[in-house]
Amino acid sequence: MPVNIIGINEDGIQGLSERSINLIKCSEVIFGGKRHLELVKDIIDDKKKTHIIGADTQGIVNEIKKNFLEGKNVVVLNSGDPLFYGLAKRVIDEIGKDSVEIIPNVSSIQLAFSRIKENWEDAKILSIHSKAKNLDDHFYDIIENSKILLLTYGKEDPKKVAKFLIDNNIKIHKFFVLENLGGPNERVQEVDIYNIQNMEFSPLNIVIILKDPEQRKFKIGIPEEEFEHVGGLITKSEIRAIAISKLSLSENSVVWDIGGGSGSVSIECAMIARKGKVFCIEKNEKFCGIIRRNAEKFSVKNIEIIAGKAPEVLKDLPDPDSVFVGGSGDEIEEIISECVSRNPKNIVLTFVDIFHLTRALSFIENKINNYKNEVSFINVMKLKEIQNYHRFEQTTGVFILWMKRTF
Repeated sequence: MPVNIIGINEDGIQGLSERSINLIKCSEVIFGGKRHLELVKDIIDDKKKTHIIGADTQGIVNEIKKNFLEGKNVVVLNSGDPLFYGLAKRVIDEIGKDSVEIIPNVSSIQLAFSRIKENWEDAKILSIHSKAKNLDDHFYDIIENSKILLLTYGKEDPKKVAKFLIDNNIKIHKFFVLENLGGPNERVQEVDIYNIQNMEFSPLNIVIILKDPEQRKFKIGIPEEEFEHVGGLITKSEIRAIAISKLSLSENSVVWDIGGGSGSVSIECAMIARKGKVFCIEKNEKFCGIIRRNAEKFSVKNIEIIAGKAPEVLKDLPDPDSVFVGGSGDEIEEIISECVSRNPKNIVLTFVDIFHLTRALSFIENKINNYKNEVSFINVMKLKEIQNYHRFEQTTGVFILWMKRTF
């Protein structure tokens, strides 16, 4: 006999099918949250053994397995759809798919969007239901999506979400708090986030955020004029796009940007490595301030600015997956040596002076193993109108040295 996992909402028995009701009535052992067991108390007798599902999830799963192996008729009550942030996966992992039957109910997400009459196929669903989850973990998801539902943890969470939006200057269109969905005490409110702190909410709530078109759209090769920089000390957009493509970044990458300058490379890397970290190393204190302001402008939070000189400041940093070197000077050999010692998959170096390039190549060929090299010269020319005719003028010429790990 399989373990029957039944979805139940705040309307209790009224929202259950006849089959679900019969399964509960015929069960020998019932597991459920305190409020779930209260909702079905009228159809269970005192002889049934009930178990409250609390914080010790693994302990409950072990108890479910024990009763199942003893041949007992087990029912597990879970909110809405048990396969959406519910207990069903844990039970399946423990006793196998063939030993479980799932009878879902309307999910809290369906109820929530039906109440505000909004479609939700394009919604981003996020959870802060676990205490381990931090709103900062969802920063980019909130920035980049215009319709967000947050599964919350307690009565203070709507206030925390509102404060997070205000503190990060995230502009929104509407903010809904939906409480006790499907139950007799259901309440749906559109709330002003600036006046929320004195309000009271039920612990059982969901937050929906509707935003105007995305505040930040992801793009590579942002024009130089969109960054604050001094004296043209910025990696040009075309060079930046090519160099970053050779870093082969993923969303979890750890990146070193050595010689941060304006921070343009770090910022675009951070947009790709949205769940990773970018360490931007810059020895000039003035430039560190510029990098900080540019990062704030582009709403990137996963950049750590390291004020200091490479290679000395690199020793305390975590190992990178990829390294970009835009400023090396006379320390080029020492910087390459330190980077290679950390085994990144890709190292990309840019040079405007062929003398520094040949120094780097000589050092790599004589001292470095397990990396293959590729050198390109990128000459960017742009069409200029001069009186009655046009001509191409060179804007930049840069050598790109790409070191790719071979193991």
